Amino acid sequence: SKETRRLKVMKIAIRADSSLALGSGHIMRCVTLARILVSFGYEIHFISLNLKGNMADFLKSYGFHVHLLQSNIVKDSLSIQQLIDAIKQTIQNDAEQTTDLLKKHGPFEWIIVDHYSLDVTWENIVSECVERIFVIDDLANRIHNCDVLLDQNFHLNPLDRYEGKIPRKCVALLGTKYMLFRSEFLNIKPRVRNGEIKRLLIFFGGSDLTNETSKTLKALLILKRENLYIDVVLGASNPHTQEIYDLCRKIPDTKIHVQIDYMAQLMNDADLAIGAGGASTWERCLLGLPALIIVLAENQRISIEELENKEVFVNLGSHEDVDENLIFYEIDRLMNEPYLVETMGRNALELVPHNDLFDIKDWKNIF
Repeated sequence: SKETRRLKVMKIAIRADSSLALGSGHIMRCVTLARILVSFGYEIHFISLNLKGNMADFLKSYGFHVHLLQSNIVKDSLSIQQLIDAIKQTIQNDAEQTTDLLKKHGPFEWIIVDHYSLDVTWENIVSECVERIFVIDDLANRIHNCDVLLDQNFHLNPLDRYEGKIPRKCVALLGTKYMLFRSEFLNIKPRVRNGEIKRLLIFFGGSDLTNETSKTLKALLILKRENLYIDVVLGASNPHTQEIYDLCRKIPDTKIHVQIDYMAQLMNDADLAIGAGGASTWERCLLGLPALIIVLAENQRISIEELENKEVFVNLGSHEDVDENLIFYEIDRLMNEPYLVETMGRNALELVPHNDLFDIKDWKNIF
């Protein structure tokens, strides 16, 4: 009964990973959802592989329970795709370790899965230990056995992408209205921009393994533009910190911010962002921030290419094909085309309107 349910501790497990190669995106969007679920009275248990660059301490700082799965992946030099493929090879062991934890610490009403390596095989095994499964995905490249699927990205034909990949009974939450924004983004009023670029924001995710931050700073050294304020945001796991600090010392009015909780304010203050695809794309759109984007991984490329004709950013292409000269050229071009920059900002605001977003009570109806 509902009364019995209220008396017991309601638990939700979350299976997501972070590492130097994977970055922090999966964990961060799950944390946003987890904080909403805590407000509903749920106890949250994160289950993650023990990879270098995991965010166990960060998760514990929020009061979440954290359980680390043992991993036989010892190489730190794997690319994101190599790591995704390596985890796929251990899917049976991953599911068995997860079910052991669910049995030990349960019962669990839900498990939330945000992982490109896990699919119906994993979900079928784990389903024996939980009442319902909630999948977060944006690739639509594999079959799922789940009760709810969330794909919060913009896609031209979202329902078609998941045709035959999810059960008929599955509730599909598709599109930007379901975007999981941290409260700092929802509580800030977007600034109206006139297209003039006086403040830049550089951010390439939690780890920036390919060091696009240094590449961008080298472009700014070529630019030599006065009266330009620059904010550089780094994750705590960035392996290139020393080089970045050295470069920033050569560029006037440049400030470094590490592992911050005021990203929304920096985005709102900026006139132009230079960064990656992924979750940051939607945060920038929510605040109407124009951007130059460098694609860091295949999953980003698909979404970014679908979005290109919306003219909310300039896509510089894959990181292997981008050098400091191209970044310099595009920054310089946009500085001389304020109307284009202003238009990108307006288009971004229209793509993710504040008043259309799912709110707390809507999520309550799902869980």
